[in-house]
Amino acid sequence: MSILSLSIPAMPFPPTFYGLDTDRELARLELGPNAQDRFVDAVEAGHIDAGQATTYSARSDAGSRRWYRMVQVLRERLHVDLGWHKKDTGGCTLSLRPDGLIAVQVARGTYRTGLPGYGPSFANPKGVYTVRAADINQMVMRDPLTGQTMATVPKYSDTPPPWVTWFLMYYVDRTEDSLEVRSELSLLNSLSADGRACTWGQRNVIRSMPITDEPAIGLPPESTGDADIRRQA
Repeated sequence: MSILSLSIPAMPFPPTFYGLDTDRELARLELGPNAQDRFVDAVEAGHIDAGQATTYSARSDAGSRRWYRMVQVLRERLHVDLGWHKKDTGGCTLSLRPDGLIAVQVARGTYRTGLPGYGPSFANPKGVYTVRAADINQMVMRDPLTGQTMATVPKYSDTPPPWVTWFLMYYVDRTEDSLEVRSELSLLNSLSADGRACTWGQRNVIRSMPITDEPAIGLPPESTGDADIRRQA
């Protein structure tokens, strides 16, 4: 049995906790120095690949390209720089810290992604695996005396997951005169029956990526296949 110390607010939620020092919080998750750069690199790589889609592409092409490339680049950076491992389980595509206690999953969010106040929902409905991940994440509670959180995360089978799952949420904000990709690394605490709406224990906002060198309109809204398997437990 291992003890994991984080720093997140006590429940109940909402509102979600927002406005922490992102670099400090990512360091506590052992994401290494310049951790934001790894996430921004993944977001940027995904955006470049999404740009290969045209108005003649399938509706899901740009979004699928973005998500697949983000997963690939994030996994590569975390593995090469920090020794993280790839983990595919329950229909989910994860990056797993070497000690097996922290996982990161990439998911498309809604407009609230990367903005203050209430957090985002999932753009695509999630299933039983994400519900189980939220159950494990709820074990992370704050020590009222120190402000630190102590989570006891036992190692056992893949169902439910024996790790705390953080989500790299991203959102492409398009208007007639601007385009921005926002992202955050956030700790899921609960999921609604429809698999979309959720509450968050902690939201670490990654610096946004404004786009100035391409048209902001012309492609349909993106859709991706980043949902885990929606089957009954």
